[in-house]
Amino acid sequence: LVSSQHLSYSAKDLYNSATLVNEDDVDDSFQELSDLSNLLLLEDSKKVPHLKRENLCKALLDVPNLSEDFHIFYATNFQPAKKIDQEGIVKCIWTSMAENLLSIVIDYINIKHKYPEEVILLIDGPKPIPEIVSTLEQLIQEKNIKDLSFCPEDSKPKCKNQIKLKQISIVKGDGKSAPTITNIIHDLEIGLVDKAIVPIENSIAGGVAETVDSLQKSENVFVVNEMVLPIDHCLLAVPGTNLKNNLDEITKVTAHHMTLCQCMDFIRKNLASAEIEPSSSNSIAAKRLKNKYAADQDVRHEAVIASRHCAEIYNLEIISESINDASINETRFWILSKDINSGIKTPKNKTTVLFQTKDEPGSLQMILRIFAINHVNLSRIESRPAKKNLGEY
Repeated sequence: LVSSQHLSYSAKDLYNSATLVNEDDVDDSFQELSDLSNLLLLEDSKKVPHLKRENLCKALLDVPNLSEDFHIFYATNFQPAKKIDQEGIVKCIWTSMAENLLSIVIDYINIKHKYPEEVILLIDGPKPIPEIVSTLEQLIQEKNIKDLSFCPEDSKPKCKNQIKLKQISIVKGDGKSAPTITNIIHDLEIGLVDKAIVPIENSIAGGVAETVDSLQKSENVFVVNEMVLPIDHCLLAVPGTNLKNNLDEITKVTAHHMTLCQCMDFIRKNLASAEIEPSSSNSIAAKRLKNKYAADQDVRHEAVIASRHCAEIYNLEIISESINDASINETRFWILSKDINSGIKTPKNKTTVLFQTKDEPGSLQMILRIFAINHVNLSRIESRPAKKNLGEY
């Protein structure tokens, strides 16, 4: 979204703002908007989600010392599209977005008779867009535009005709989520995120196979730290049901398969007749239940297993607390990075090694003997299928 803020308007000096949003049923047409506040308060009929407007408002607070005249350009970070090999589409989107930004800046110069000191981009993604300055410079050259250029925010403008381009990520410290562990590690591999947090083992259900299998296929991804978190599962349902006292009326329970493994005793004793449905994550299961309820679907006999935090976020009722099979339920998480030196070095560092032995007697013993000779303690050993032939690990 492109708009102006704190600009004085008159009948002959109207400033046209463009909308460029990645939503359905919205034309990239020009609209007359008096200021950024009006733009952020557009009704949902404009297909600008409430949460996106909230994020934009919060991001504005991170812009220091805004002058009386400034411009903000909002753009979706289109980098994720590259992972599905849509390079041509991505390039087309970049060009379209850059052309919109360039036309807005030129309109501003013509109306205000001066150059803006900087253009601020609010990025709907966790990282800045490195290609945007070069894309703008290429367009300026192709269109043979004189006396106009851009420079990144860490550079000093060389002349009054050069405009500084500042980028502020809306998705700051909150990071981003992904539907599966495999997607998380893939996002790290292709540079969409700097670090990734994935579960590796649980004190009740054991190792997380998807994490090990995904790392087996990854290149240049390292474990740089770990954390152990207590896990306390709750049974959640939509508000207004009487399921708390009638668990046998629940016909369907949804949760991540590792969560189901951690709560099998509770499920066997209290939900024996319920359909068990695995989900890619507990939070997605909770969100879907909330959305079905909001769409007036009959979910009075459905439940999900998730945390208390999920109950608060999605306005679900806790109908049974601490349902995991053991009172001590902990999950070890790995922090992954492509930078092997980004971890915190301590005297008790761990090392994780992934290797394959020859299929012959004593091959594993020969490798383990090296650790014993060098007095290196092994805390965990796990075998995973090599995915070549049955029986190969």
